[in-house]
Amino acid sequence: MQPAARNMSFGDVSDRVALRRRLRCRPFSWYLSHVYPEQDTNNLVALPKGFFKDMKKHGHVVKDGQV
Repeated sequence: MQPAARNMSFGDVSDRVALRRRLRCRPFSWYLSHVYPEQDTNNLVALPKGFFKDMKKHGHVVKDGQV
């Protein structure tokens, strides 16, 4: 959804990878196909470049989730 994030550095995540291996976690794709299959990733809408920066500039709070 955020192409710019593909080139971002997230630092050293080896501890998180080791934890996932130790806990034998399933991949997120498993969750999407078994727990939340109604989430159709083919229908996601890409936001225009700079969308969040513009929202912040105008004083809007942008969050996503459920209340």
